[in-house]
Amino acid sequence: MLDNTDQVKDLDKPLEGTWLLLCNPAPGSVELPRNDRSDPQLDALLRIKASIDKTNVLQEWGRDTGQQAVYCAWRCVDCVAGDTVTGINIWGVTVDEKTHWQYVIFGCVGTLPDAGAFTGLDSLEAITISYQRGIAGTIPDWSTLTNVNDIQLARNGLYGSIPGSLGRLTRLRRLYAYENRSTGSIPEGLQTLTALEELWLFTNLINGTIPHWLGKLTQLKLNLGANKLQGSIPADLQRLAALTELRLDNNLLTGTIPSWLGYLTSPPMGCSSCIWPGTNFQGLCLHHW
Repeated sequence: MLDNTDQVKDLDKPLEGTWLLLCNPAPGSVELPRNDRSDPQLDALLRIKASIDKTNVLQEWGRDTGQQAVYCAWRCVDCVAGDTVTGINIWGVTVDEKTHWQYVIFGCVGTLPDAGAFTGLDSLEAITISYQRGIAGTIPDWSTLTNVNDIQLARNGLYGSIPGSLGRLTRLRRLYAYENRSTGSIPEGLQTLTALEELWLFTNLINGTIPHWLGKLTQLKLNLGANKLQGSIPADLQRLAALTELRLDNNLLTGTIPSWLGYLTSPPMGCSSCIWPGTNFQGLCLHHW
């Protein structure tokens, strides 16, 4: 054994001018450069893109371009406070002041992401993935996204039933799933959505009857036109105190028109008959009556 004690520093003395190298630092004890840190929001956005955008329409959505919360400047991403994602807004068209339709994002191909893809978007409130005919498959179980209050999945290529698990999103105010190929009945699970203000499911293949429990959602505007609904209009719908729009046209409804709906007046364009139950009512179109 070599005797080198004369070369060893006295560790009881201050290490003046000496660097101490830690070969195995404890996790979290070293501050990494910002660009090397994992960003949960960026990771989530890239997972969403991987699911819905097989054709790379969202070209700017990339890891390199999203560093340091630059993803808040990406198209279709809504943020607050500069770096907190609150909305995914992939909308195929917009309407200007002259009601001219103009494509914004068009051509996404894929499927809707499952709930796990949104992990890291803790402040997410709105999900819009609409007017993308290449988005196919079913609507996933998003019941864990409890902060979401707005879901718009209109005019895609979706099929299958509407999941009743969406009823766990108790903050939900708007649910659009119109102009798809959804089947099955309106799920009972949605009756817990007491904050719901708009339910637009028109132009699908939804069957069954109009649920009586819709009358519990007193703030609701309801559009169930162009489906395969049967039976009569439930009397419970007269409890919809804030109702300004109710469309049930192009279904297979039977029976008589409930007296509480008001008086038959001249139909607007596209309606064979129209009921106006009050001055705050835009109209109710009834076909195949």
